[in-house]
Amino acid sequence: MTIKYITSKSPLFMVKAGLNLDELPSEQEWKENLDKVSLMKNRVREIPSSMSPNCQILSTLFLQDNPLLESIPESFFFHMHGLKILNLSRTGIESLPNSISELTNLTALLLQNCGSLKHVPSLARLRALVKLELGYTAINEVPAGMEMLANLTSLDLLCSELHMIPAGIFSKLCRLQKLRVYWGLETLKVAVEEAATLKKLDRLLAQFHNLQDFNCYAKSLNSQGGPNEYRLFFIPLEIKFTPYADQYEWNQLFDWTLPYELNKAVILRGVNICGREKEDIIFLPKEVEKLLIRDCHDVRNLSSIPTFNTLEKLETLEVQDLSNLSGILLNVSSESSPVGQYSHLKVVRIYGCHKVMKLISSKLMSELKNLEQIRVYDCGEIEELIAVDDDVDDNEERSPKEFLLPKLKKLSLQWMPKLKSICSCNGLVMVCDSLQVISLWVCPKLKKILSSSSKLQLGVLKNLEEINVGGCGEMEEIIAVDDVDCKEELMISLPKLRKLTLGFMPELKSIINVCGSTNGVLMVCDSLQEITIWDCPQLKRFPIYLPIDEKGEPSPPPALNKIDVTREWWEALEWDNPNAQTLLLPFCKFD
Repeated sequence: MTIKYITSKSPLFMVKAGLNLDELPSEQEWKENLDKVSLMKNRVREIPSSMSPNCQILSTLFLQDNPLLESIPESFFFHMHGLKILNLSRTGIESLPNSISELTNLTALLLQNCGSLKHVPSLARLRALVKLELGYTAINEVPAGMEMLANLTSLDLLCSELHMIPAGIFSKLCRLQKLRVYWGLETLKVAVEEAATLKKLDRLLAQFHNLQDFNCYAKSLNSQGGPNEYRLFFIPLEIKFTPYADQYEWNQLFDWTLPYELNKAVILRGVNICGREKEDIIFLPKEVEKLLIRDCHDVRNLSSIPTFNTLEKLETLEVQDLSNLSGILLNVSSESSPVGQYSHLKVVRIYGCHKVMKLISSKLMSELKNLEQIRVYDCGEIEELIAVDDDVDDNEERSPKEFLLPKLKKLSLQWMPKLKSICSCNGLVMVCDSLQVISLWVCPKLKKILSSSSKLQLGVLKNLEEINVGGCGEMEEIIAVDDVDCKEELMISLPKLRKLTLGFMPELKSIINVCGSTNGVLMVCDSLQEITIWDCPQLKRFPIYLPIDEKGEPSPPPALNKIDVTREWWEALEWDNPNAQTLLLPFCKFD
């Protein structure tokens, strides 16, 4: 009886989420003391036209993710004046009832991804609103009364049907901290200038179609600072973005709720960058940390991009499908490239640039102290990654010249039919002793990945966690260690190696080949968990060291849990230790 009394007087929750409901609970189930209602992720098709729940203290209503819901009757909100949070995101509604305008206690109105929504009634009386989300709706004009929402701290207007944003709105929204906005072609320049003066703005995502608007905001960032995090897109009107973009990373850039590694990004896609008059050049904010350039076919080299050489803190450079980009991607321009321009660079990604011949000029290697990741995909003309400059003499008798990449963690190369070497000049060594992941797929001309002296090689291997190599038809050895004079079996430690995957390499003869060692190599891999080897018929020996247990007997590597190979290959292997094959057999998964 006590429980019945308490529940009849205390605020109640009604939660019927994800139950595939095709209609709302009956009006009798909407009790007067309901405080929060969640009906999200259902298949509700309609709300009865006369339905008007008497829920005066209801504060939260979740109806999001009901894609079949197309309309809400005028009467539905008549008795919900206490409502503070209303979420209708990802529903099929085409318009909101005018009764929304009377919900004066609303602090959050969430309508994101309502792709059919074309009409939002006046918001003038909703002065308590703190968060308003209209992103990816079909509205073509800013809702009436939005300039009255002086308490807004978060606003999403990333709506591709918006024709313009009038002046006089952002000057009134002085508390904004988060803003996503689509600047239509008819937007007045003064509206962009107003947005640039928002003092409390901490996070901005803006899509521009007009060069004048883009430059207006970029110049304001250079002159007076701006948000701690921004992503500025300059994209032609004909390129439409949806929340279900075909490439995950581009979709991720448009969504500030997802984790992302950099705070300040500029994305240029499908625009004419270089072929502009001097007074009409593109301005890039000096503190850009991430620059993505895609489908800009007039770009022949990076130095030709106006204001590219003014970037002071560039950390990630990504270029995609630049059909005329040629020569060396990262090169020195004697005229305009400042010393240390790439000193902050951490990530280089290049996709689908079929005229690029080499990735990095050797003259820049001293600047790349912070480079952590190199990824090259589908660049059909690249023959080597490091372009050795003319002043380096291959025949000069001297100690090996070291190219230091001390922080490089990931090297990923895919679909590169002409790649023959990382660096082709004899006597030159790429030292990257932080390397954690080597991933190479379909590089049919590459015969080995790394080659160095034994002293340097120990550093290269000590942090390796993954080796993934496949589809390299001429690969003979993964790592070659030179200048070793050793008459006994040599043990090389890979203390952090967890995963080894090798596949479809008919010429592969060894994983690590040590020149000068007459008795081969043993790999000490105490962290190794997974081994996968397919279609490597010339690999006759798997040189894994078996640790000795407390009884003095050999034992499997302590972390090993799976060996994925073919039975035929496994049974044909040659073993130095006659017990090895039997000890490792329980871990084998034969296909």
